[in-house]
Amino acid sequence: MNFYGFKKTTLIDFPGKIACTVFTHGCNFRCPFCHNPELVTGKPKRSEAVSEKEILQFLGKRKGRLDGIVFTGGEPLLHTDMLIPLLRKIKALGFLVKIDTNGTFPEDLEMLAAKKLVDFIAMDFKTQPERYSAMGASTQDIEKVLMSLEFLSSHTLQHEIRTTLVPGIHTEDIIKKLVSVIPPQNTYVLQNFVPNGTIDPSFKSVKPFPSEHMRAFLAIALNVLPKAILRDQQ
Repeated sequence: MNFYGFKKTTLIDFPGKIACTVFTHGCNFRCPFCHNPELVTGKPKRSEAVSEKEILQFLGKRKGRLDGIVFTGGEPLLHTDMLIPLLRKIKALGFLVKIDTNGTFPEDLEMLAAKKLVDFIAMDFKTQPERYSAMGASTQDIEKVLMSLEFLSSHTLQHEIRTTLVPGIHTEDIIKKLVSVIPPQNTYVLQNFVPNGTIDPSFKSVKPFPSEHMRAFLAIALNVLPKAILRDQQ
């Protein structure tokens, strides 16, 4: 299996850990504000491919210096069957594994947790369920997202639920409805939209929310979710 992007050191992608990040290609959503459009709609460039062998060799040289590895995308769990052998090798080397997911593969989450192949899950909860169609989601997709939310909320697996707030898509009223769906024991992360590159070109000119708006959204979330936080994506 090839990956299409490799960040050799990150202090923000794996909370509290020093990690590296690899990017998978492909996604079953089409969020218009997605900041990795080349991984969703573009054709991978062979020159950007990173092999499993390269990743394992890198990790072998970073024992004691890195805590873990993050798989993001795109949607990594589109490739669960191919990921499993690699995850086993990574765990055998002693590294922690974090996976970023849109939540549409609840069975895969349960299986990876049962096999102890993942240590941390970050699940995007993009908006209130009835608005998910704007992300290219089907009714079945929404049901699966809610199943993943239920699983993570009841499991001991370390995780966080997160929402990227986008002007024109998220409002205070929508945030109120969104957080009402999330069980209160979850860590909930609010992060601001970054218009670096987007699937819908019109979002490239959208300015992120001002800091005072982000604090207002956080206050709304904290009324329901005591472990809500703001995170800077920069």
